Amino acid sequence: MPELPEVESVRKYLEKSLKGRRILQIEHRFPGILSTPPQAPSPLLPVRFVNADRKGKMLILRFDKDQTLLIHLRMTGRLYFPVSAKDLLPHTHVLFILDRGQHLAYSDPRRFGRLIWFVGRSDDDIRELRALGPDALSVSEEGFAHLLRTRNRMIKPLLLDQSILSGLGNIYVDETLFLARIHPKQISSNLSGKKLARLWAATQQILESAIENGGSTIRDFVGSSGKAGGYQQYHSVYGRGGLGCVQCGQTLRKVLVAQRGTTYCPKCQRLQYRTKVRSFKRR
Repeated sequence: MPELPEVESVRKYLEKSLKGRRILQIEHRFPGILSTPPQAPSPLLPVRFVNADRKGKMLILRFDKDQTLLIHLRMTGRLYFPVSAKDLLPHTHVLFILDRGQHLAYSDPRRFGRLIWFVGRSDDDIRELRALGPDALSVSEEGFAHLLRTRNRMIKPLLLDQSILSGLGNIYVDETLFLARIHPKQISSNLSGKKLARLWAATQQILESAIENGGSTIRDFVGSSGKAGGYQQYHSVYGRGGLGCVQCGQTLRKVLVAQRGTTYCPKCQRLQYRTKVRSFKRR
């Protein structure tokens, strides 16, 4: 599933490519992929693109007339610009007919992705956005530490919980935990302030580097320009179970943590416990 860096790469490309453009018509090629909320108005066309935004893994396209298109690419969703209608990829389910004779298309072989069109709603009125925690790339160090310190959960599933912190998935959680030298089963409330600061810095560093390299292409992801991501060549642990650690040479272990495949270094990422010292009053 595309994570924050992949969605951000798509956002940046669309921001540039759709600048000043208008959607004239929308062609639904498969029912249910593009929808509007119940009892809500249909898109008011034609409509002019204003800007592209993002929260976590959610892509947000904003248009004039107070309209918003929310896009969740999920497993295999892809937005692209076909040269003509003859160049549509297989499994293209939505076609946006633009001015100047151009098109923006959405393809999705597995049909897990969703596009929702809102008219006259702010972000606070959109349930799908309201349900998300702070964006992992935008959250402050203090806010990040508070989210983790106040919860008593294993750190990996906590970071994967989109209602707590949005944008991180299996790839970048494994990579950030390795860079921060934190075991994926470490209990969040046991992390010291120093380790929380280190984890926040690692998260920012990994995400920014991944964005610079166009995200990671593991199976299906390609950006809107048709180019695959390049960050997978810099992965330290993800997809490297059984190989040597890039830091110490120890064999990386792959295990299940909260039902998710997880790779870590048993030497660099030791599981630590904070012991509580009981105090006794003198009699």
